[in-house]
Amino acid sequence: MADVVAIITDRLELFLPDAEHFIVEVSLKPVAGRSRLVILLDADNGLDIETCAKISRQLSAWIEEVDLIAEAFILEVSSPGLDYPLTGERMYRKNIGRVIKVVGNDGATTKGQLLTTSPEGFSLMPEVKKKPKKGEPATEPIHFTFDQVKKALVQVTFGNMPD
Repeated sequence: MADVVAIITDRLELFLPDAEHFIVEVSLKPVAGRSRLVILLDADNGLDIETCAKISRQLSAWIEEVDLIAEAFILEVSSPGLDYPLTGERMYRKNIGRVIKVVGNDGATTKGQLLTTSPEGFSLMPEVKKKPKKGEPATEPIHFTFDQVKKALVQVTFGNMPD
């Protein structure tokens, strides 16, 4: 199955409409006697349903044309939901300004506003529960390298974070 996923991933690149769109994940798993092919895509400025539908049609037709998956299969093409962890700099970059929750490899959890990203990692302004007392240092951004992070999730917020 790993070879099939690699072949699909390579072909999928050709179906993306432009460089703004990118592949997040391709997985193929057996489910109730069928294969379930899940394609997660994203785009720097958001992914629309029409793009998902078009890519789904193109990919499905190609898979059937080359008889890549012999048995019946289920194809799902979508964007990752809020419960999907951020992976790679590109996903972090498109979420700059949003609140994320980071679980480090050490198990420590930090929540805050994503400020910057780089190929090595990112920084965020941690959420402050109480204002610092007079004479206490102000909160500083925290820097993470990607290899320090076990999981990072975008948080749903209502309103703006204080500066």
